[in-house]
Amino acid sequence: NAFFQTEFPAGTSKGVEHMLAYHYNVEGLDFIMLNPPYQMDENVYYYDMESLEWVANKMADIGDDQTVFLVGHYPINGGKDNVENTDPETSRVLKEEILSNYPKAVYIYGHYHITPVVDDTYERLNTYMSDGTECTDRDVVTDGFITVAGGSMAYYGDKVNPTGGLGAATP
Repeated sequence: NAFFQTEFPAGTSKGVEHMLAYHYNVEGLDFIMLNPPYQMDENVYYYDMESLEWVANKMADIGDDQTVFLVGHYPINGGKDNVENTDPETSRVLKEEILSNYPKAVYIYGHYHITPVVDDTYERLNTYMSDGTECTDRDVVTDGFITVAGGSMAYYGDKVNPTGGLGAATP
């Protein structure tokens, strides 16, 4: 019930197998986890295309009438929480070829290292229509999927968490 990385960047040793995707069901709720591949290049954030295919097949097995929580590392390129160097092609595949087919899908992601300052929860949601286009009108009931920032570790010394005497060496 898992997909492991098969290709490794030149100059790296395989070492321990790196799990890129896995699925589990807890009391009728389906969770699919999606990890980025082991990579040396940190300039572009992406998912492995083979692991996205595995996720698509797993979601097809579950069906489009079930709520599925897909938990990934990165936001989808183009939403409110767009990361500038997220690979547009793997984002497109995830959004248009996978999530758009599952109106009950909820994609939860992290990656951010600042504590978000928001007025309300809606500001952390990205809602999509079934064709994969983002819906920015909070009064429209969408027929597509939802993405939401699940939170992540924060650093001190950024614009949201001023140092206040704490530095980079603070655990």
